Amino acid sequence: MASNKNSESQLLVGLDVGTSKVAVVVCEVSPIGEIEIIGVAEQPALGMHRGMVSNIDLMVKSIEQAIKEAEMMAACQIVGVFAGITGGHIRSYNSSGVVAVRGGEVTQDDVSRVIEAAQAVRISSDEKILHVLPQAFRIDDQDGIRDPIGLCGVRLEANVHVVTGNVSAVQNILKCIKLCELDVDQIILDHIASGQSVLTEDETELGVGLLDIGEGTMDLAVYCEGAIQHSVAFPMAGSQVTKDIAVTLHTPTVSAKKIKHRYGSAVANSVDSDQLIELPSIGDQPARSIQQKYLAEVIEARMEEMFHLVLSNLSQTSYMNMLRSGLVLTGGGSKLDDVVPLAERIFNMPIRLGVPRYTGTLSEVVRHPMFATGLGLCQFGYYNREIFNLSIGHDSEQRPGVISRSIDRIRKLYTRPESEWISDQQSEGRLKGWFQQGEY
Repeated sequence: MASNKNSESQLLVGLDVGTSKVAVVVCEVSPIGEIEIIGVAEQPALGMHRGMVSNIDLMVKSIEQAIKEAEMMAACQIVGVFAGITGGHIRSYNSSGVVAVRGGEVTQDDVSRVIEAAQAVRISSDEKILHVLPQAFRIDDQDGIRDPIGLCGVRLEANVHVVTGNVSAVQNILKCIKLCELDVDQIILDHIASGQSVLTEDETELGVGLLDIGEGTMDLAVYCEGAIQHSVAFPMAGSQVTKDIAVTLHTPTVSAKKIKHRYGSAVANSVDSDQLIELPSIGDQPARSIQQKYLAEVIEARMEEMFHLVLSNLSQTSYMNMLRSGLVLTGGGSKLDDVVPLAERIFNMPIRLGVPRYTGTLSEVVRHPMFATGLGLCQFGYYNREIFNLSIGHDSEQRPGVISRSIDRIRKLYTRPESEWISDQQSEGRLKGWFQQGEY
């Protein structure tokens, strides 16, 4: 959160620490419960490699600069943030648990116990559970239940989606943020936050895939019936495309990235074969001209490989059949020209570009995939403010977004606030909700 210099109202701050950029989104809650963006900032991320901190000093400087710019734009002092996390260290799987119902009627205690049972799985010593995301409940022979409280039965089962992360990777992110003299209100998985800002409730109910194409990793999340059913992080992402351009066209990496953004296309046939672009050379060699179509051919080859990697993952499971609403592309890599037509050709399903569903102040600035996670962090933090024990804005009816209305109340039964796993302070009466954090 942040404190407003001109008033005592509290603000929401989303801090998206990615491989290539640090994005900050500052939001204020209106009297009617609407989130309004009052400040944004974006800085290159130095000291990150595939979602993991590689140089703490450089990473701290990047965060500090982005925070400073956001404070100047929003005229506020940022003291706490909702921080996003991603990277190749993220793992996920589905699990289930079962308990006996005490008293013949399902209570909150029964739900808490079955969630605890579902997450009691063996993980490696260097991993901790980040999230436990409920999918559905079952009472005796009745399945597909979203809200089991109050129902009668003897046996209660829960299906959950468990996400784990590397302990050191998470601690390094938290350390960088703390060195910037910021509090972490909550740490949230990037594609959960992105889904909050770019997906519609209908999509998550009917079934949709969210593919976040970042610089260091490419993250896939499959939603159906209002819950995440499958998620996976792929090591291939935008940086691999940049590297291909640099190696194939013999140009510096910095130049390759600029050329990709300015002239790149994911479909070579859509580019005029007569169009030439100037290409810097490595070392003291003079610049030269190449066909823009040649650049597109390099990009298309790698993008096809990346999409086929995702397609192979989906085809090996039953999750492909859940994508009734198609696939939504977000992240900086989704802004390449013609990336949607290429994805439609490979996946053979409806594809759309996922930008934040925001129409208020600064909408022209933030309606870009690079701000999907930052805005989603603010939205997720606000809609779950009671879970995080935060006092934010004005009381109003929460819009659950990608979380279905009927399961929202259940998911608030098993949450631990972020303060528990970034400090040794013990909280009295742990809050419980759909978003569970492991302790560090």
